[in-house]
Amino acid sequence: DDAVKQVLTLSKNSIDCVVNSAGVAPKVAANLADSSSNESIISDWSHVLTVNLANLMRWTKQLIPAMIKSDNPMIIMIGSTLSYI
Repeated sequence: DDAVKQVLTLSKNSIDCVVNSAGVAPKVAANLADSSSNESIISDWSHVLTVNLANLMRWTKQLIPAMIKSDNPMIIMIGSTLSYI
């Protein structure tokens, strides 16, 4: 990703901490009452998983080699109470 390359360039390939705080709220709960919207539920759920999990994993995985150079690397994951809805 260009954004990751830019971060690595600006940080001179040394990352001490990654803070993962991306997230979107699912519309899935609202769609469950409508049995005709299975396609919409799958699409919404796929979007939530991509933003909330896959993108965080992809970014973190690309930054780990630069984090290994740090004396005390950290990964901070921030969640939301919205995940309980």
